[in-house]
Amino acid sequence: MIRTILLAAFVACVQPTPPVAVSSAQTTSATIAESPSPITVVVHGPPITPYRSDILGSKPQNVRNDIPNDGDRPRDVSDLRIEFFARRGAVPFLCESPEAVPPREDKTIPPFGTATFNRELCSLPLPGKYVIDVTTTTGDAIRAASFDFVVHAGERNVPRALDAYPNLYAALGGDLSGVRFTRPEWESGAYKVVLRVTNASTVPVPVGDTDMVFRVTKLHQPFACTDTKHVDLPKRLNPGESAIAKVPVTCILDVKGRYEIHAMIGDVELAEIHVEVTSDPLLYLPLWPW
Repeated sequence: MIRTILLAAFVACVQPTPPVAVSSAQTTSATIAESPSPITVVVHGPPITPYRSDILGSKPQNVRNDIPNDGDRPRDVSDLRIEFFARRGAVPFLCESPEAVPPREDKTIPPFGTATFNRELCSLPLPGKYVIDVTTTTGDAIRAASFDFVVHAGERNVPRALDAYPNLYAALGGDLSGVRFTRPEWESGAYKVVLRVTNASTVPVPVGDTDMVFRVTKLHQPFACTDTKHVDLPKRLNPGESAIAKVPVTCILDVKGRYEIHAMIGDVELAEIHVEVTSDPLLYLPLWPW
């Protein structure tokens, strides 16, 4: 375990700009000696997680935060707040954690004891190496620590760079909420794929609306149908910002069989999604290749 000692003074309100860590490691600690009520925080951060196209981001991981009480009196931590900030190179990414706090979490730390506080790290939109900055606030004391975190692209359907937009990435996934579709429902656009575009640059990127082209083929058949759908996107994305749109797929050759759905923006193929459609309206099965 590597401990990193960070000396800093933070204001009570943490701004969206992530705190700067002197160095990083998988396990870090941070102490501010000038604080009138100093505490030590040891952060155990996960080193790696896979990118998952079904959620269009990294698989959330647990981050363990150990807080020892070096004093001879119980320490009140009922107002404890733990926040994460992510950086991929020089680009900050929003990293909100679930607001729910475990119901049995300690509210006080006994004298010379240690309490553990677990928080779920956010899902990050792109593969690559991040630095996760952690701030821990209780009372007037604010602590900062950081750890390196890698989102591993181990599958085929990963975000793709769009040639027309520098450092803009697009990723496609299936909408798992779609079930039991009949042919009229398919034709009305009941089945949708989910598009996520992310700005990985340090400057705002103009985006605007775009078109997505679908090419749907039935397994073991040479025939295919194509369909073009207009996608509404924001006029621009700020650094680290993402936009999500649901796009209907209405191009299906029949109501029974296995299909491959290829989706493209411009000349960039985003993904290949496998689905199986049955004539039985009570059965619809998405076949994800990841």
